[in-house]
Amino acid sequence: MRRCKKRLLSLVLAFSLCLTLLPGAALAEDVDLSGMTEKFAEDTGEAVTWPIYQDMENWNLLVSDEGRKYFQDGGWDYMLYCSFYDSVFLHGTLKDPYDTGVDIPRGATEVYADYYWMLEQYLDARANLVGDSDDLQLVFDYLTMPFRYYLATSGYAKRVYTDEYGQEEAMYSKGNDHFVILSQQKAQKVRNESGVVYVVHFKSELPEPTTTHTFSGEKPSSWAQNQVGLAIDAGIVPQSLQSRYTNTATRADFCALVVTLLEKYLEITLPAEETFSDTDDINVRKAATLGIVQGVGNGMFNPDGPLTREQAATMLERAYRASMGYLQGGGTSGFSDASSVSSWAADAVAKMETSGIMTGVGNNQFKPKDPYSREQSIITMLRMYQMLVPTVGKPSFIEPEPTHVDPMGLAEIGLDYVYSRLKVPSSMEVLYIRHGYYDRTGKSDAILSNRDEYYAVSIMLKAMNSLGGMTTDTYVFLFDLTTGKTYYDLIHYAEDNADYGWGASKINWLEVETEAIEIGAGAWLNEFSQEEVDQIVRQVVEKHAN
Repeated sequence: MRRCKKRLLSLVLAFSLCLTLLPGAALAEDVDLSGMTEKFAEDTGEAVTWPIYQDMENWNLLVSDEGRKYFQDGGWDYMLYCSFYDSVFLHGTLKDPYDTGVDIPRGATEVYADYYWMLEQYLDARANLVGDSDDLQLVFDYLTMPFRYYLATSGYAKRVYTDEYGQEEAMYSKGNDHFVILSQQKAQKVRNESGVVYVVHFKSELPEPTTTHTFSGEKPSSWAQNQVGLAIDAGIVPQSLQSRYTNTATRADFCALVVTLLEKYLEITLPAEETFSDTDDINVRKAATLGIVQGVGNGMFNPDGPLTREQAATMLERAYRASMGYLQGGGTSGFSDASSVSSWAADAVAKMETSGIMTGVGNNQFKPKDPYSREQSIITMLRMYQMLVPTVGKPSFIEPEPTHVDPMGLAEIGLDYVYSRLKVPSSMEVLYIRHGYYDRTGKSDAILSNRDEYYAVSIMLKAMNSLGGMTTDTYVFLFDLTTGKTYYDLIHYAEDNADYGWGASKINWLEVETEAIEIGAGAWLNEFSQEEVDQIVRQVVEKHAN
């Protein structure tokens, strides 16, 4: 075990050194490209050591004139084999991402799905990309690699959970911005005339996780308590720093946080080979051995020196590299006081801004020379930890409060529609009226949008027909609360359209008819009491009597 740890540590140190020497190079997150390098070289004439990761500027998300986000085409040309890209795939946007099986909450905005349009059969064409025709997962990893790299290095926290097919699905979130990378099996299941869907995007509020930690002694500031508590829950705050949260952190304090996080994440004990004349702090020595911190000269470290914001940014960026990660960005930040950032810290501050690990202090300022408190240090460590460690479990989004409706008023609209069309309205006997909010999530939007909010009313009644016989019928009314449109007598409305439709239109209307029948029999709807039904009937009859 000790030998394995030493080997892993050597890998960490070697990787950190490579990143220092080649800042433009990086490994895409959790992508196995074994076996594809030789194939790429063979098809393109490139050297086996192709510099694919040095072209990351082409992987940035851009925004089209229609407001759609997309990856720059140059990046895709570089990523995919030229002949394969030109003849097999076209990058596009699916008509309705709600058909992909991703749980998109009602009220979400900027909803879209990216897919590859199949100009040739996808399962046959994949053999052109990899030698093994059974290696579909590798193809899928390759297609999604630019997204996963961008999201993993741009401050998006990764959440992993198992989808309905038993495969791993990943959601990347930053604030209310979310990308879902579908599992390969789900991507195949939702393929249609649009192609193979592989990523879905939407914006929606995600409830902040709440801490289970109880502060028995000193407490952080009120705004910091939940985040500090989450960091303590995660086991990345040493006991020695669980107090005096509002004090300025020292250089040694920050070393303790960094080392605790890395040892938990890497599951190893870091070595402490560096020494200083003014401290024997084990965490300082470990951080210095990894190159995360440096001395102040003359073999001294100044462990009790106050930590500044730019120092924290620099140490965080080095710590992220030591974790075998890579952060996008660099150069100069977009803060209005970027010119006041020391030259040695400018690149790190820019990466902190891009990743979201550190933010400004307001008015678009970073204040690089300001002191950094313990609670601020703990919170930034939590953000970095959340980027490194997946959160298991499907996220639960905040569903908006349903639109307020008058159920009896909507039922009266429906019954009035029926009553006015009966041959012998005086014979009408209402057996029941059911009602309730209706969620179309996951259903086809060929006719009815599944993004809108609906309220359904189902009425079953007996009435005399034109032949003098009593018949029982069910009427379904669907009220679109988003657009204000009412679908009167939906069952017969869909049936009539299906009779006169043809091709895809006929099939779509038959699906709506089936859905309407299910609503009509829906035991999940609420049922009005007999007194309420009598009141609705009385109001409709009196209206027509007048």
